[in-house]
Amino acid sequence: EPGTLLGSVEADDAVHSVERISDPDRLHAIKDIIAADDVLLADGHHRYSVARAYRDEVRAATGRTNTRAERTLAFVNELVEDQLCIEAIHRLYTGISADSLREYLNRFFEFSPATSSPTILADMVARKRLVILWPDGACEWLMPRCGVFDNVRGLDGVWLEMALENSGAEVTYQHGLTEMKNRVKTEDFTAGILIRPTTIEEIQRTAREGLLMPPKSTFFTPKLLTGWVLRASEPLPRRK
Repeated sequence: EPGTLLGSVEADDAVHSVERISDPDRLHAIKDIIAADDVLLADGHHRYSVARAYRDEVRAATGRTNTRAERTLAFVNELVEDQLCIEAIHRLYTGISADSLREYLNRFFEFSPATSSPTILADMVARKRLVILWPDGACEWLMPRCGVFDNVRGLDGVWLEMALENSGAEVTYQHGLTEMKNRVKTEDFTAGILIRPTTIEEIQRTAREGLLMPPKSTFFTPKLLTGWVLRASEPLPRRK
């Protein structure tokens, strides 16, 4: 039985629709599908931790386990390629000279000249390497040295944290190739590094091992509309 369509909006090249489902059979079917496997936190684990902390505070204060704090609002999505688009959030560095940045990175990566192109992000994935952008417009491949990351999770963010540990470099995050190029050229950054999108396999592995992603590891698109669905923390007033 179809639910009640509450609204539909086109935004960011996607159609966002909200439907209220009240049919018991359909609700049970959805519940069974979700319960058939683990639900992995692919994004929003900090907000989930806050929700759990709030729940525990309410339990301690009230001695109850049946308050509104026992539940939180979440979006459940299939963790498969055709249902999820994962983009990278790239890195911009300050607090370190260009020579020092190159010296630290050189212990883990080989440098090779690269040519900036509209396909460079796809080329990075295909060729299994990163790209460093310099303020003068030059760019270079960063090719992992043989064996240096053999026992490290396959996350570019983790690799860069390892390579720049104790370097004093300060990191800022930015998604989008055009945005990265513009900021490296126009702002006071030593360099920017383009990283590859996190794979679904690595998201699953990280969650199942009970680990956390490095900061800003994933950028999911299209983004859900902010405020499209709200969960009241207090009972709503009755309409007169």
